[in-house]
Amino acid sequence: MQKKGFYFRQNERDGSLMLNVNVGDFKAFLDTLPNKDGWVKLRIFERDKKDEKGFTHNMEVIHQH
Repeated sequence: MQKKGFYFRQNERDGSLMLNVNVGDFKAFLDTLPNKDGWVKLRIFERDKKDEKGFTHNMEVIHQH
């Protein structure tokens, strides 16, 4: 699987989500998305289990019509 350059990890202390982003990769990803008046809709959801690096959430694009 190709690295995407953005990863989520849940903070065990307060439950907040931390997003780790490679700016260039994230910009390139955003540039591939269709947008509506400059907006994109992304859904963040919890994985069934943490991956080997401790990442707990994934993100997917919600296509707007």
